[in-house]
Amino acid sequence: MGIGAALGVITKGVKIVLKLARRVSEFLDDWNGEPERDGVEARPGVMKRLAALEELKENHGGSIKDAVKRIDENLVQLRKDFDTHVANSDN
Repeated sequence: MGIGAALGVITKGVKIVLKLARRVSEFLDDWNGEPERDGVEARPGVMKRLAALEELKENHGGSIKDAVKRIDENLVQLRKDFDTHVANSDN
C-alpha cells in the first residue's frame, strides 16, 4: 500500500506542476504575442498593445485624443458662430 500512496502523491504533484507550467506558458504567449497562422489572426504582445494605448493620450497634436479635442473645440466655435449669425439675422 505504501507504493500506491507514493504513486498517488507523485501523480498529484506532476498534475500541479503541469497546470502551473501551462499557466506560465499562456502568460508568456499573452506577453509576447503570437504570430498569424492559418485561420487565426496575429495577436500582438503586451508592449505593442501598450504602445497603441499611448496613441490615445494627448501628445501635443499627433494623437487621436488630440484630434478629437480639436474637432470638439471647432464644433463649439462653429456653434457659437452659428448662434451669433442667427441672432444677428433676426434683427
